[in-house]
Amino acid sequence: MRIHPTFVVVFVGGTSLGSVSTAAESTRCADSYEKAQEEKAAGHLKAALVHLKSCIDPTCPKFIRDDCVRWMDQAESALPTVVFAVRREGEDLTDVEVSCDGELLMSSLDGKAVPVDPGPHDFSFNVPGLAPIERQTLIREGERNRIIAVEFSIAHESAASPTPTASADV
Repeated sequence: MRIHPTFVVVFVGGTSLGSVSTAAESTRCADSYEKAQEEKAAGHLKAALVHLKSCIDPTCPKFIRDDCVRWMDQAESALPTVVFAVRREGEDLTDVEVSCDGELLMSSLDGKAVPVDPGPHDFSFNVPGLAPIERQTLIREGERNRIIAVEFSIAHESAASPTPTASADV
């Protein structure tokens, strides 16, 4: 019986590629495992969850998956959520941009809860034609559906309008 060299090359090549792929997966799993722990310890629960979703992949070693599943449950239960209620003269507004610590969080409101890491945050509320409102708020770990209410008034509207300047005739 004769063995075809093509068969041997394909088999060896396939085995080599498989072991390279397995090594890359193990490295990815280990990196996600480590980064998830670092982010969780720093209170960055949203970032930790991203890494935890990666290390629960079935291609990761069982001990890593088991730890990551447990940590994911802990992070999800600790991750606070907020609900924004923005009004003008008693009427709900939806055309509102909300920023958290200088980064856009939402471009409009839909009444749904939004996950936010625990800790102090600077929220900025921007409504077209009105002066922005800033709120510093301490968000507590595990807090769910905390309502952050903001009321725009006529005073905010006039503050957003530029003051006309006088021009001198020459």
